[in-house]
Amino acid sequence: MKLEEYRSWDDERLIGTINDAFEFAMEKVGDERRILLVEAEFYLTELNRREDERAEMRRDRIETIRHRVNLGLEFLVLVLIGLELFVGYRQEQDQAVAAKLEQEVLGKLQASSAATAATLTNLETTTEAMNEGIQTELGLNYALTVEFAFDKERQNFIIKNTGKTTIYLCGAEAGYNDPSFSKKSDAIIPGGKIEFTLPVLYDDLNDLPEGGSARLPLRIFLRNQYGVKYVIGSQITARQEKDNMTFKVDSFGVARENWSKK
Repeated sequence: MKLEEYRSWDDERLIGTINDAFEFAMEKVGDERRILLVEAEFYLTELNRREDERAEMRRDRIETIRHRVNLGLEFLVLVLIGLELFVGYRQEQDQAVAAKLEQEVLGKLQASSAATAATLTNLETTTEAMNEGIQTELGLNYALTVEFAFDKERQNFIIKNTGKTTIYLCGAEAGYNDPSFSKKSDAIIPGGKIEFTLPVLYDDLNDLPEGGSARLPLRIFLRNQYGVKYVIGSQITARQEKDNMTFKVDSFGVARENWSKK
């Protein structure tokens, strides 16, 4: 494949290629699996580069708008200073001018200053609203949103990334055991998912009789690509059915939490 062809791919095609590579990698072992994971990481890096590039362009636009607003404010201040100097000069040169004319000039200057102040206030309000809108947009783009469930047929827990930025699965705190963390966090790209098991839950529930059930807390530790940390809080209802144990996940949602691996 030529570089020009690869660069011409849109984000949707990149995401599809990454998902395919991860799915095929789960079916392979050894070098074939590593090659597919390296390929997925290569495309993931390109996707992140594009996201960073778009974010940088948005920041440049914001700075350009802010710079223009500041220039406009500075120009208005210079105009006001010029008007005040002009009025002062005329006052010094025309001492013989009637008091009525002087009052008219001062009245016009006050009206002009009030209008300028109102304009500056409106500009400040508009700038603040623009900043709030931009921060809201950035927050929506980088907010962490997921779907968390248990696949009864495959006996796996599933986390699906429904947000717009790559997230990483770092560890879990199952039942009343100490938190455990992976040496290398697993990446979940936007629209992607990851399946995993928690053997420690089965260890805690070995004595559960057939038809019996138990409830245990479960916390999943995540972070986004910028290092912001989150936790999925949930409650697991375990039920022993013949030779299989099933789990029902009641998720309490995702919240920011500065957890530590120590």
